[in-house]
Amino acid sequence: MTEYEKEDVYRQVMEGRMKSDILVIEDVLFMPPMNEEYHSMYFYFGLCKSGYTLGQYDYHDTYFGEGNICWLLPDHVMSHRYVSPDYSAISVFITKSFFHELLMKGVLGKYHYLFTAPILHLEGHEYKVMEYSLRLMGCLAMSENPKRSDLIASLCQIIATLGDHFIRNNYPDLSRPNKLHEELFERFYNDVINHYHESHEVSFYAKRLCLTPKYFATIIKETTGIKASEWINRYILVEAKWMLNHNRQKSVQQIANMLGFSEQASFSRFFKQNEGISPSEFREKM
Repeated sequence: MTEYEKEDVYRQVMEGRMKSDILVIEDVLFMPPMNEEYHSMYFYFGLCKSGYTLGQYDYHDTYFGEGNICWLLPDHVMSHRYVSPDYSAISVFITKSFFHELLMKGVLGKYHYLFTAPILHLEGHEYKVMEYSLRLMGCLAMSENPKRSDLIASLCQIIATLGDHFIRNNYPDLSRPNKLHEELFERFYNDVINHYHESHEVSFYAKRLCLTPKYFATIIKETTGIKASEWINRYILVEAKWMLNHNRQKSVQQIANMLGFSEQASFSRFFKQNEGISPSEFREKM
């Protein structure tokens, strides 16, 4: 791939215009510009081969170093603050539609783990298996094999199985095998992404899933270890930070309306309770 071709593909990724459903590449070029926040339009999966980066995932500090795997879900925010000169990684970008197709096939493992442990460290044999799997995925992504999607899905299953094993060892309290409840969480979280501006109430999402609020709240807490209300608040807070920083032409009142708050005061109260400062102070700080 020439430098011009690399730059063209890079623009496609950053602008959400990727021509294929999956892209696998080994190039430090394929990351957001330094110190700029990126609101992900893809499911991203990475394996660090050498060096490290310092950054943020949903405004929480992260370290991504040699031997680590990481993932970024669609509609979440990441940024890089520092990249070491020897940094090298295998990067995988998967479109939202293909990501949800893989979820429907059940090949991505336990969905809520993707939120709980966005970065894990691999060693020895596990690292080699992951590296070989991602490189094979890159070859399949460029092929015209009629079974291409099925083969990629099978590789995703291998990768997810490895990830589940690593997470069970590191987060044993979250190892709950109830597949029905995990699927319910997937539907709930997708509803939050699509409808958070309509309602912040647990009862709203319970009704969409045809469940009583009490039963729904119990399932989400037992499945993920986190309350349904906290999942809603977490996502709204990330979107609030993004909007405050990237819609500076809009007032705090307008941002509050876009987020589904009835008035600025309730938004400011919510933001300060969760972040410790007011929306205006956060905007000035950023």
